[in-house]
Amino acid sequence: MYREAVPELQRAVETTGGLSWALGDLGYAYAMLGQKDEAEKILHSLEERSKEEYIRSTTWTLMYYALGDIDKSFESLEKAMEERDPGMPFINVLPELDVLRSDPRFNAFLKKMNLEK
Repeated sequence: MYREAVPELQRAVETTGGLSWALGDLGYAYAMLGQKDEAEKILHSLEERSKEEYIRSTTWTLMYYALGDIDKSFESLEKAMEERDPGMPFINVLPELDVLRSDPRFNAFLKKMNLEK
């Protein structure tokens, strides 16, 4: 229901003052709707902000995945593990990552995290 999510996520961006997780979720929704230009604008905005503030690696994971860059998505998962990103305990249940679960790298990653089934 990405189409319905976009206005809600736009409100989340507004009410949070543009927190990076809200922007990342909005970019993810745009990408999943096929609005790659809008998603890439958000990605570039986050890249600029990351020069001044910390942006959780799991935010990058979702953005890269939604934009079709699976390799970068896995790279950001590795970085998230190293940084002890607070979103890591949820990677095994996030529906947004369903497609990554079919990749053998995902199971290897879960094993590293002691989260394998």
